[in-house]
Amino acid sequence: MAVTIVHPPTKAAPASGFSLAAPSLPADIKLGRQQVADALTAAGFPISRKTLENMAWRGEGPPYAKFGKRAVYGWASALEWANDRLK
Repeated sequence: MAVTIVHPPTKAAPASGFSLAAPSLPADIKLGRQQVADALTAAGFPISRKTLENMAWRGEGPPYAKFGKRAVYGWASALEWANDRLK
């Protein structure tokens, strides 16, 4: 008996690799530094993990908490911070 694996269809990325759709994340989700950099970039606010790290070191950037040695960001506050930078 053969087993066939069927994968759900995925949305094709635009040719440019850039999508205007903001990530649909719960507002109260906590993200690591790389995850928040990826999510903000996907939401149209290009930023790298290293930039967030440097901003945190200088006391700037989105608010975060420490969990052990790791920085943890709230998605809603990170997105609010990014939107406030546009003004």
